[in-house]
Amino acid sequence: MTVSIPTFSHWSAAKAAKPRTNANPLKTPAGGLSPIIGGLAGSLVATYFTFLPCFMFIFLGGPYIEKFRHNRRLSAVLSSITAAVVGVVLNLAVWFGLQVLHPPAGGFNGFALALGLAAFAALQWLKVGMLTVIGLSGMAGLIWHHVIL
Repeated sequence: MTVSIPTFSHWSAAKAAKPRTNANPLKTPAGGLSPIIGGLAGSLVATYFTFLPCFMFIFLGGPYIEKFRHNRRLSAVLSSITAAVVGVVLNLAVWFGLQVLHPPAGGFNGFALALGLAAFAALQWLKVGMLTVIGLSGMAGLIWHHVIL
């Protein structure tokens, strides 16, 4: 089926002239789910299928690892896998730290450095709980971004 230019222009003019009746983002538009509900559903599905295999390996393979603890070859393989995972996590921590301290736009983020050092001191020496430090750091970042900047 071919669409002629007059038909297309007639369709687009009629579509543009029609007022939008669905202004509420929680109501379903003509395409299916609303953007908020669709985004929430998509994020939940992506999170579920991202972490499900990890937990399946842990819960299903955990009891067998204890049986093979005295096997020297398997123990060496598991140690090397652990070292590789630690290396990947360290690499990501350094990369994200550099991106935060030296943003691509240029300059140096001194607030992030001060907040990171304060969070480290609170966790290491003051023995403040992790959730408390995360919450306080988030509030400090919001205040810094919305009030001070």
